This record gives sequence, structure tokens and C-alpha cells, in this order.
Amino acid sequence: MRSSLNINTICIKYLYPIILISFIGNNICIANNISISSVSIGEFDLENEVVEVNFTIQWENSWNDPLVLNNWDAAWVFLKYEYEDNWYHVQLDASQFSITETSGLGTNPTVKLNDDSGSGEALGAFIYGRSEFSGNVNYDVTFYWDYAANGVVDDAELDVQVHAIEMVYVPEGAYYLGSGGTETAHFYKYGSTDPFWVHHKNTTLNIESTTDSLFYDTKASLSGQDGDAVVGTPQTLSKDYPKGVAAFYCMKYEVTQIEYVEFLNTLTTTQATNRIQQFSHYKQSRNNISVIGTNYTTGSPHLPMQRLRWSDNAAYLDWAGLRPMTELEFEKACRGTTLSPTKAANPWGTNTINDTPYYDADNPDDSYVQYEGEDSETIDATVLTSEGNVNYENVSDDAFGPLRVGIYATASSDRVTSGATYYGIMNMGGNMRERVVSAGSSDGRSFTGAHGDGTLSSNGDANVANWPDNDSASGIGLKGTSWFEGGGLIKISNRHSAAKASNVDSNFISARGVRTVE
Repeated sequence: MRSSLNINTICIKYLYPIILISFIGNNICIANNISISSVSIGEFDLENEVVEVNFTIQWENSWNDPLVLNNWDAAWVFLKYEYEDNWYHVQLDASQFSITETSGLGTNPTVKLNDDSGSGEALGAFIYGRSEFSGNVNYDVTFYWDYAANGVVDDAELDVQVHAIEMVYVPEGAYYLGSGGTETAHFYKYGSTDPFWVHHKNTTLNIESTTDSLFYDTKASLSGQDGDAVVGTPQTLSKDYPKGVAAFYCMKYEVTQIEYVEFLNTLTTTQATNRIQQFSHYKQSRNNISVIGTNYTTGSPHLPMQRLRWSDNAAYLDWAGLRPMTELEFEKACRGTTLSPTKAANPWGTNTINDTPYYDADNPDDSYVQYEGEDSETIDATVLTSEGNVNYENVSDDAFGPLRVGIYATASSDRVTSGATYYGIMNMGGNMRERVVSAGSSDGRSFTGAHGDGTLSSNGDANVANWPDNDSASGIGLKGTSWFEGGGLIKISNRHSAAKASNVDSNFISARGVRTVE
């Protein structure tokens, strides 16, 4: 018997809000940048217990640079289905798909289904163009849902959602840790002031005080939040700890409020309640989460989500089939494979920073933030400079709060003016601080890089082996700065809080996920 399916298309969008038009058989999700539409279910293959899921995906300003950076952007696409009032992660047949380009760019598109377990079932897929190109893309895609692997019977009544997250490919390759500068607790090659060349992939890596080894100096005044390195006592990164040499995909933007809302709306009441505790906090510093009955919503979908404890951060990444980034991967994603690191560099490659204020708490009517709170929120160009633009205390007056993700990127901006990393990842230096898996604690060093499996515990916690503990956050650290903090933390190699186990629901900490390339 054919299943009854209500197609409920969801597009998780970073730059601009979603407009959802949901109805059976032809749902449309519209956004300015990445969108999913024309979702349909094909004929059921009752013998093999699979069914086609067809949809169109499109986004603007996609690219592939195979000759210079070997770098491209992609969409991480995964599906959820609802059965008897609970949502579950769709298992896709990893052996088959189809994709057709309709944008006329000649992108030579592909689908990379990710089968972590080797079972033949994929949690999701990366969709991208393989040829050299730049422009707006449009693809018609077919996935094959192995509904039997989900335990779904042929006559079940189901709702289906399609989710898409914009990602950036960070290619395999050796790189430098540290800049050769004097940033707090920076990595360096012991016996010199030079940065350390990382080329280890699937081997252990010692942090030790022997000539030419990787090391960093701690400050007693920081009480261990910069790490536990001790002269004469080697510390070892496990062979599976992601060191940044292997290729990975990184979320282009910080987790947004709409992403977190869509996450909450697929959880049970118990799970969702545990993921948004102390609800009054979520109305501070431009957070705009509301709940109507049991449905969560936000009036600021394009702003980064705040008040995320580590346990919330981990749960979101597990649910999406992603994982936390290590602090080594953070440096690689920012600096790239440059052979001559700039001392004390920021993510955009220079050591200069714009410090012209956008906002004055004593004169809020004189704000240079335009279209405040709207989809097109931007900064008046007269206060932006070519020195590197980032949201931190000097420009926000410790008062305004986070800005729209990707706010500095325009049609004419370059890496410096947009504040982008070497590979085109946005907001890595500021706006919100981000949690990474630390190389400066034993619990962090034992991290193996396992991905989330799309399924949380009954109370809404991540349950992935060797991830930092949900409650203590031991093994977690912080990188970058926020709208509330200083410019020194923006430096790529600043490790001031790289081992600070933070599980507080702070209004200046957000999240970002990655996924290892198979």
C-alpha cells in the first residue's frame, strides 16, 4: 500500500529569512540565497522498499575555484520525517541519485551522499558544481529514501521536510599553526618563534617542549583556560583528532535563529524544553525567539542564535549530521595554506581592523546600522573601511548586539572588506564567539571527529561517542571575539580561551559546525 506523505519543505537559510508556503504535493521555500522548492514523492518501489524524493535547489553566488584554491561552496542537504507526532532522520540510499543543472552555467553538478557507517545508508549529501564557475545555480535533484531502513511500513502516514545548509569546502593540505606573532598562548615551533607546519593527518601529534615540536606557552593568570601545556610533559593529540590537514566542509555562517527554530520544531516537548532553558534570556541582545503553543518562531531569522550552551550547540550539530570544529581546523579554515603567515593576522589575512563605531549607546538614533532588524540589514558604507570589517566592542559600543550574518559581504567586497577567511567563510573573527574542540585539554585531545547521526537522546542531548561532555563541556574552548569583546581575540592564533570549558548560555556565544570529507 502506498504511504500517505505530506511534503513540508524547509530551507535553512543564513543570510535572509525564509518564506514557507506549505501544502500537500507542491511546497515551496523561498529565500534570497538558498532555497528548496518543487518537492514531490515519486513511485514507491515496494520490492526494494525505497521511494524517490524529488526537489529543486537553488542559491546565489555559488562558485568553484579548482585551479587556485581548489575550493567551492556546497549545500549540505538532509531530510526529516514525522511519524505519529515524532520527527526522525531520513536514511537515504547511498548508491543512487540524479541531478540536472537548469541554470545554464555548465557547473557539472554532483551529489556526494555521506554514508558514515558503511551500511549503504546516507545521513545527507553535499550538492555542488565541479567545473570552474561563479554564479547563481539551480539543480533538479532526486534522492532515494530507503524507508525500510527507518522502520517505516508501506501504509504509514508521514510528513517530510527537506533541509539545506550552506557550506564551504576546505581542501586537504598542510598549513601553518601560529603566525609567528605574540598572540596569547599561540602555537609555535619550539626552540624558535616560527609557526609550526602541520602535515600530520592520521597520526598522533605531540605538543611538547622539544626542538621543532609543536608547543604553546600558557599564562598563569588565565588559570588554564588557554590550555594545559607544561614544559617537560608531552601532550598527545590522538591520531583521529581532526588536525585540519584532511579536507572538511565548514558552515559558511554562524547558526542562525531560523536554523535553531526549525531544529526546535522537530523535537519532542521534553527535548525542546531542554534546548531552550531560561526562556527569558532569549529576548536579550537581539535574540527574538518566541513560542506560540508548541511552535517556535523568530522575528530575526537572519541573526545568529545566542544563548547556546555547549549542550545546545552539540545537540544542534548532532541533529544536523555535523560535528564540532577543532581549534586546529579553525586556524586552517582562516589562514589557509599560505606559506608566509602574516604576524598577528585576522581571519581576512591582514593584521589591521576597522575601529570606526557603528553605534553609540548614548546616541542610538545616530546608528550607522541601516534597515535594522530587516532582511537587508547593512552598515552604512561611510564607516566601513579596507582595514578589515568585523563586529566587536569598538564598533558596537558593547551595546548593539550581533549583526546579520554575512553582513559585510557585497557584490563588490573582497576578502578584507567582507571579513572573510582564506576560503570564503564568514564571521569567523567576530560577531559571536564560537566553540571549538580544544587541543589544550585531555578531553579535547581524545576527540575523534565522529559525526552526529541525526538522532538525539530522549531528553534532547547529543549522544555521539568522544564528543566533549554535555554538562561540563570539558574539552571545549572558545575562538574569535564577539560584539561585546575586544579586538585582540579576533587574531587567528589567539588562544586566550582555547581551553575554556564553557557551558553557559551567554549572549555572545553562538555555534558553527563542520563535516569531514569522506
